[in-house]
Amino acid sequence: MTSPIPIGLIGCGRMGMRYLAVLQRSADFVLRAACDSDPEALAPLAAMGLRCYTEWQSLVEQGNVSAVIIATPPKGRAALVTGLLDQGLHCLIEKPLAADVADAQRIVQAAQRSKAASLVGFHERHNTALRALRDGVRAGVIGDLRIIRAVGQIGRRVDGEHWLGHDDQGGGALFESSVHNLDLVRWLSGDEFERVFAVGRTDGTAGADYTESFCAVGVLTRGTLVEVSASFSLPEGTALDSRVEVVGAKGTARYDLGAQPLRVQTEEGWPSGGRLLRGDRSVDLLHHDLSAGAHALEVQHFAACIRQAATPAASVGDGLRAVRVAEAIRQSMRTSGPVSLTS
Repeated sequence: MTSPIPIGLIGCGRMGMRYLAVLQRSADFVLRAACDSDPEALAPLAAMGLRCYTEWQSLVEQGNVSAVIIATPPKGRAALVTGLLDQGLHCLIEKPLAADVADAQRIVQAAQRSKAASLVGFHERHNTALRALRDGVRAGVIGDLRIIRAVGQIGRRVDGEHWLGHDDQGGGALFESSVHNLDLVRWLSGDEFERVFAVGRTDGTAGADYTESFCAVGVLTRGTLVEVSASFSLPEGTALDSRVEVVGAKGTARYDLGAQPLRVQTEEGWPSGGRLLRGDRSVDLLHHDLSAGAHALEVQHFAACIRQAATPAASVGDGLRAVRVAEAIRQSMRTSGPVSLTS
């Protein structure tokens, strides 16, 4: 029987806790250590018996791990990831890969010189419904692609005290959220963005400076048109609205995250993916089921990349390309003009 891989968790915020819930049920990994710059975030993990550190170098030297999941804020992440890869630790890096192209390129360069496995947490690539959609598109079931539309709307309010409230730190509806859909466009089509044009609204309240809402249109190198829009302006607590539509010469295919197979209405909360869903909600089994949801399948895939040298479903190169498109969209919003990605 194969022994579980000793792993550490770096970054113990919202996404870190989601990975924690998956790792606690994983047969592929044993969680040995955690790291966060905030000692208070580490307190519940220390109570679980984990070795806890406020410096990642200490985790590397004392944590007795060979792999890490990185769920820290994107800004300044390059130094952390390059250091870990240079030390030979296998890295699963939560999206976005970085807050800007320059840092993303540094991570790609580190991955190229390292023998360790590295992949980006684009968990949508492990969503079973979206995998079926991609397989059908790639098989030509709907014919040559004409248009890909992607919408993401989130009930979220953030202020200047949090990195999510700043575009230049990788937050906002563009970088933190829509890199998923920018990556899905590439992954579903097998094509690259050629140029984009976008308009958007920036939320500057409470010291924040992030893209609250935007609409972008673009064209891929083989002529497919793209529409991507997103918003953080839904009422707080509103369920995520995420939809993808692919239009081809012979048909269409659509995916709606809200059309989940289980809907609940609770006051005390329904357990799902390590959190409680209150009110009238859909239970997102495709993403958050701790055994077969996208995050769980992503962690299983990480183990295969380590043990069998499997090709990453989402490489750091894919992460770089998503950041590059997001930067182009932000540039278009600032200049009110189209931006080419081929020059």
